[in-house]
Amino acid sequence: MAELTPSLPSNRIALLDIFRGFALLGIFVVNIEYMSSSVIHPEAFTWMNEGKANSITDWILVNFFNGKFFPIFSFLFGVGFGMQLNKMEEKGSFSASFFLRRYFFLLLFGVVHILFIWGGDVLLLYSLAGFLVLLLRKVPIKWILTGASLILIFPFYGHILGYINGWYWDMGYDIMVKPYTYDQILAINVDGSIWDRMNFRLLEYTVYYRNVEYFPTLLFMIFTGYAAGRYRFYKKIPETLGKLNLVAVITFLLIILFRLVHPMISVPAEENYKLFLLLEKLNIICNIGQAFLYLFILSFLYEKRILVKLIEPLAYAGRMSLTNYLFQSIIGMIVFSGFFFGLYGQLNITALALIALGVYALMVGGSKLWTQKFRYGPLEFIWRELTYKVHLKFLKKENNNQNIN
Repeated sequence: MAELTPSLPSNRIALLDIFRGFALLGIFVVNIEYMSSSVIHPEAFTWMNEGKANSITDWILVNFFNGKFFPIFSFLFGVGFGMQLNKMEEKGSFSASFFLRRYFFLLLFGVVHILFIWGGDVLLLYSLAGFLVLLLRKVPIKWILTGASLILIFPFYGHILGYINGWYWDMGYDIMVKPYTYDQILAINVDGSIWDRMNFRLLEYTVYYRNVEYFPTLLFMIFTGYAAGRYRFYKKIPETLGKLNLVAVITFLLIILFRLVHPMISVPAEENYKLFLLLEKLNIICNIGQAFLYLFILSFLYEKRILVKLIEPLAYAGRMSLTNYLFQSIIGMIVFSGFFFGLYGQLNITALALIALGVYALMVGGSKLWTQKFRYGPLEFIWRELTYKVHLKFLKKENNNQNIN
């Protein structure tokens, strides 16, 4: 079997890195609000959206950001898995232990992220999904896509969660969910000890992902990305774009229609649980359609060389997606933690969005400078060394031979 080694940065597919960089932008713009407030008592932070400017910002976030970017990130995670399997098959070097190491260390990154930085981590879920895809790698792609679609449209997650909640409620689950008052949440995040913050982050993590539609969407996008990677869509983008023009236009029109109708139906839906579930499911499907529409637009602009000076720099951030994802959380910790600036719960949604955009611009510039000197981002380098069990060239001035002893 041929020796399995990481791809050289020069062999990366630029458009996929642009996708990753774009996803990082949207993820940070969405996440920064939750870095500065708590999902445990969200009603206590509604003041962040008050006022005309904040209402406009909130409308933009709801319609163009919330729920649209984590599907892109998840899709690309699945694409990466499919590409890696293709590479192994071409070399005749499949190794289950490679993937077990890869996702085990990703899981460790996620645990560290949750315990010491922020409770909104997704890496742990990605690692678990990676193990699941590994188990299903011999299943035909058509069945993978069928299963993913069924996971997405299954309508009774809310009922299952209600049953689980009732079971835990009988065991005192209400105490487990909200053990902190609003004032205590502020005190912990501004003046709390490391241990207090760790316990709080663990609790927040469980609350974040009790959103019953989050993990099904994540799985659907990872499985879809895996299928796209296996079909090598990244080598067929130019010819595929022409075939998707009509689909893109129809998707755009349906999204506009849903966004217009949604506010009219949402109020009566609050009184009808079945209608509410249907509306939420349609909203999730609409968000996924919007995510794919974003990728179509980026691909179209890139292939037609339109606005490329604006689009291409996104690739610098995308090449270091793991590092930059955790870097965003570290920036959030610096801005909001009492160990540093202590601005937790003090900034409105407009200020937070502007901070996210400014930090992202600096992140792209910093990534460009970094990739001019180094082959990989710092965490990408560590992850690859642990996964491939080889010592890799890090500086670009070193020769292109990846492995040294």
